[in-house]
Order: sequence, then C-alpha cells, then structure tokens
Amino acid sequence: MALEARVQKIELRQDALENTVTDLVRIVGETHTEMREGFEEVGKQFKRVDEQFVQVNHRFDQQDKELKDIKGQISQRLPEN
Repeated sequence: MALEARVQKIELRQDALENTVTDLVRIVGETHTEMREGFEEVGKQFKRVDEQFVQVNHRFDQQDKELKDIKGQISQRLPEN
C-alpha cells in the first residue's frame, strides 16, 4: 500500500473518530442538562411536600390545642370524687 493511500486511510479514521467524539460530547452534554433539570424538578417537588408537611403539622398542633381545651372543659364539669 502506497504511503499516500495509508495517510488517506488514517485521515478518514481520524475524521470518523473526531465525529464520534463530537457526537459523544454532545450526547453527554444533553444528558447532563436533562439530569440537572430532573434534579431541579425533584427539588421543587420536595419543597412542595415539605410545605404540605408544615401545613399538616400546623393543623395537628391546632387540633391538639383544641382537644386539650375540650378535655379541660370536660374535667371542669365533672364532679370531683
């Protein structure tokens, strides 16, 4: 095989490798972007759930206070033995 033919063959392989690496870099970049967006969405969902837990906890606190008040009223009305 002539030297020029070998050089052309190597150049074609180099171009193919270069295109493959370029595609790989693009795919990795796209994957990174999608993963980051997914993590951001999960973070937002956790924040919403945390806010709901705070609201539920507040409601439980209110109900506990109301029950305590009701128990106090009942115990005041019951005759002492």
